[in-house]
Amino acid sequence: MTNLRQLDVVHGGAARLEAALRAAVRACPDAEAIQITGTCVPTVIGDDARAVTRRLGRRLRIPVYYANPAGNEYGDTARAFVDRARRSAAARRRPRPRSVNLVGFPEGPALDELVALLEAAGIAVRARALPAFDLRQAGDYLAAAAQVLYPNADYDETYAEAFEPLPIRTLRPPAPFGWEATRRWLEAVATACGGDPHRARDAVRRAKAPLRRAWRAGRAAAAAYRVAFVVDLEEADRLRDPARMWGVPVVSMLEELGFGIDVLCFDDRGRAPSSFLRFRTPAELERLLREGSFAAVYSEFTFDDRPARAGKARFALSAFEPGLQGAVRTLERLVEIRRWPFPRRYAAWAAPANG
Repeated sequence: MTNLRQLDVVHGGAARLEAALRAAVRACPDAEAIQITGTCVPTVIGDDARAVTRRLGRRLRIPVYYANPAGNEYGDTARAFVDRARRSAAARRRPRPRSVNLVGFPEGPALDELVALLEAAGIAVRARALPAFDLRQAGDYLAAAAQVLYPNADYDETYAEAFEPLPIRTLRPPAPFGWEATRRWLEAVATACGGDPHRARDAVRRAKAPLRRAWRAGRAAAAAYRVAFVVDLEEADRLRDPARMWGVPVVSMLEELGFGIDVLCFDDRGRAPSSFLRFRTPAELERLLREGSFAAVYSEFTFDDRPARAGKARFALSAFEPGLQGAVRTLERLVEIRRWPFPRRYAAWAAPANG
């Protein structure tokens, strides 16, 4: 930990980073490499942590890799991973059929469930890389028949620099959010790596069986609710572009789950589709939020008080999970958010925007 303080924010934290690196070398003299993970503060204050990393790496004679999830910077670690993969013995052998690597998929229970679904379809997962990297998996990376890239535009630079040049078949199907998308994803992956798409379809059918009751009950409950998005006309297409929404097909998944959707669009030129609810001023937006029949509004601002003042709940990308079980959890989570009485009950006491 560099333990940045207020003075470091003003004067820069390079000295603390250098001290932390030297301490790491003293504490672990036999380490093969050092990983530095940056956060928001060094990014905001403009510290050139990458330059410090490279300079000290040469002085300390140990590889030092820099990553900054806040800025989607994974280049150093990704290059180290693929360099090790290229040098491995697996790079000189024929790829093993019915095996894949997963790149860019968010870690968590939903990913473990996707791996289990792949295994049920007869497909082995040899490695999982980005955003986390396990260099021990690099040695077997090129033994897989294909690598599957998660469709996230924020990872495009890392994909282009590190993974796409590798001598391995690469596919980038739409992410497996929702039941139908999960089935299509599994069949596409199975076909690409020499597996049997019919076996993949059977694996999905078997995995769905214990989930059907919860799925049907959740969709029946969701049919009673609407949700809303607030956009301007230039950004409206973003809702239909999963790559710009961290791979999540938000609109199509909500439709599959059974929710109705309203779009509130800033439009001062009369160009928005007639199906959109249009506004031109903050006051008009507040009225639409207050009078709308929707129960929740999409916002990535954790403490966004605009939905709260209108008596609406808030939901965000964090509510969505991939896979079959993930879709059921997403459905139950979103229904619960919309049933939550707190925003409606206390809207009159919500603080105004200007405090």
